[in-house]
Amino acid sequence: MSGLILKNRKPEPFPMNDFTPSLILQLRQGNPSAALLLEQLYRRPLLRFCRGYVGTEAEDAVQEVFARVLGAEVVPQNFRPWIYSIARNLCLNLRRNQQIRQCGPLASDLDLVRSVTGPLSGLIRQERFAEVHQWVQDLPQELRETLRLRYTEGLSRGEVAEVLETSTERVKMQLFKGMELLRRKVEITGAD
Repeated sequence: MSGLILKNRKPEPFPMNDFTPSLILQLRQGNPSAALLLEQLYRRPLLRFCRGYVGTEAEDAVQEVFARVLGAEVVPQNFRPWIYSIARNLCLNLRRNQQIRQCGPLASDLDLVRSVTGPLSGLIRQERFAEVHQWVQDLPQELRETLRLRYTEGLSRGEVAEVLETSTERVKMQLFKGMELLRRKVEITGAD
């Protein structure tokens, strides 16, 4: 892929194998195509991710994430975990400072339920999403974050470890523990 094609404009091409540093450089030089590409790549996943933390304030959070990315003096090689770390820290601060309460099932938890494979997948049906959402919300924060980053956002275990600033082994343990707690809930409630 040579680059993003806009109506009536020919953008500068971005090397797609490791384009993020080049993309950030183009952004800082004022290339509007670079801003559009960054937004296309990260806006939706970041919105979904931030909604899991701050609900209706997610749009503002994502705007702030993009502002921080653009203002960063150094952009690390592992851009994806870095941008999710920025989003996570920002959302945690927003939640702490404004004590935002979430209402109703969130799309991220529904995505988490849909993405689960194995014995649990056959037990969870459409009508149980609200119940499962509550189970996920009831998990300790560390387990909830680990499950969301892995199954909802699709980050690798290594990327989850970078975002949460922990080891890959701890991520594996947290994933197992979180899924085991959800499995037990299913067994206790007598799911079909």
